This record gives sequence, C-alpha cells and structure tokens, in this order.
Amino acid sequence: EDREAIRLVLRDYGSLLDERDFDAFGRLFALDGEYVSAGRTTRGPVEIADGLRRVMAGNSLGIAEPNFHVLFNEHIELNGDHARATSQSFFVAPGVDGAPQLVMMASYEDELVRTGEGWRFARRIVRGNMVPRRN
Repeated sequence: EDREAIRLVLRDYGSLLDERDFDAFGRLFALDGEYVSAGRTTRGPVEIADGLRRVMAGNSLGIAEPNFHVLFNEHIELNGDHARATSQSFFVAPGVDGAPQLVMMASYEDELVRTGEGWRFARRIVRGNMVPRRN
C-alpha cells in the first residue's frame, strides 16, 4: 500500500504540472520539503508552487503547449515512515508539424516522508539528462 501511495505522488508530480495546478503541486511536498532543480533549491509548498508557476509562465525553453510528462522506471525503497525513490521522465510537446516531440529527459532522486496527509516529498532532486539547446 505504501509503494502504491508513493507511486501516486510520483505520478501526480507530472500530471499536476501538466494541468498547471501549481498549488496542488506544491502540496506534494512536506512543509519543510525541498525541490532542487537547475542548481536552485526551493523550500516549502508555497515557495515551490510559486517557483514552478514562474518557470512555466516564463517558458524559457519556448516549449509549445499542450505538453506532457511521461514518467517511468520508478524504484522505491521503504524504511518505516521514510522512503527513497528514483524515477525518470520524458517531457513531450508538439513539434513544428504538431506531432509529439521528445523535448527533454530527466531523472529524479527522492526522499519521501509519511505525514498526516499521506506521503510527501521531503526532497526531490531533478537532473536534466537530455535538455534542448537554447538558440
């Protein structure tokens, strides 16, 4: 049951970003949770939500919408009220012709904690494996 609950947190990470539901996205993190991406660390659900809202609104990579996360290869290790997980994702968006195009690939290293609201990220580290070049 714990593994399935954690899989749902991992899945919700992508689907909430795709839906642009940044407040719900922030709530995937514990109150002192950390989100580490592109060399920057943000802490707490509100700061994390606001940070992702700014990143997506800025669209610094010029990625067309709609775009989607495809998550896979999750591995979960449980230790009581704590867990570690790794997973990967593809980020897919419309290409010039409108056909789906792989935009980026990422790997995730997670520490999760069981809270009164269920499993939450204590720390999520995002590493871009294949990132598009900026012109």
